[in-house]
Amino acid sequence: MYAIALGEEALKNDKEVMMVVAHNADNPEDLIYGDVDVYHVAVEIDGTLYDAGGEVVSVNELLNFIDNPYAKVDYFALDDIFKKMVRTQTNWSKTCEDYKEEAGEFVRGLEDKSISKKDIHDLADKLNISWDNDAKFMRRTKKLTGKSHLDDMTSEELSDVYKALEGWSKEDK
Repeated sequence: MYAIALGEEALKNDKEVMMVVAHNADNPEDLIYGDVDVYHVAVEIDGTLYDAGGEVVSVNELLNFIDNPYAKVDYFALDDIFKKMVRTQTNWSKTCEDYKEEAGEFVRGLEDKSISKKDIHDLADKLNISWDNDAKFMRRTKKLTGKSHLDDMTSEELSDVYKALEGWSKEDK
């Protein structure tokens, strides 16, 4: 259920989400209606695999953890049919709602870590905001973060600048 909560929070934040299921079913339909084993459910967010333990290096790592030579992995959209499959084919004691706050914090952390100087430059270019040695841009970043140069900023500060760019674009119009 944690993977579903992560997936739902990631979708709310416009991330690409695929659910990843390790199982022994002969075909995907058996996962809903058959007598199968679901070994593990994880979520792929923007191309990176996660479960309750954090980032999973690869699908092979997931399969090695399961240690069943018959295990298979399939990818699914996070929809009501998928949720039904998880509810009927797994043993769970908590619901997605129980993990909502924790999953939200995790996904927000992904956003903070993923912003680079290049991301800021690309978005600024898209929004027609001058940034290369631009006095106005440096004043804005200094006011926002206390630092005028992106090179001196932490990932959290870069994230703050990235989030502010849309507003700066509107101010300039």
